Amino acid sequence: MWFDVLQELIARRAFGIFIAVTTSLVIGRLVWPYLARHELRKTISGILQRLSILYSVLQGHVDSTMEEFGSISADVRQFEGVIQSMIIDSEKLLDTSTLEPRLVAPLKIDLYKKTIRNVQHLLDHLSCLR
Repeated sequence: MWFDVLQELIARRAFGIFIAVTTSLVIGRLVWPYLARHELRKTISGILQRLSILYSVLQGHVDSTMEEFGSISADVRQFEGVIQSMIIDSEKLLDTSTLEPRLVAPLKIDLYKKTIRNVQHLLDHLSCLR
């Protein structure tokens, strides 16, 4: 008798855990890529903003002497490293966001790839300007 009650309790808990895990997997699969698409847009926007800051710093020091620019060069290289890591992160986010379900229209993957590639070229040109 008590064994039957124990089996029923085990079966109910196992069923509840199964439903909870299945629900969390389904919700995670539907929600996470949606967030990846938005994070991709925010990351590209942040990259462009940082590139404009980098350009203004480099443009402001065109007339400076070599001693003054030498002290700033380390900071500029570190800032370029931050931008480069953001570009790498945006490529990973693009790969993740391709898996997302979309109801309106498919994600324009080629457009985002071209944008990321052009941002990389801008960073390369600004590195050469330094």
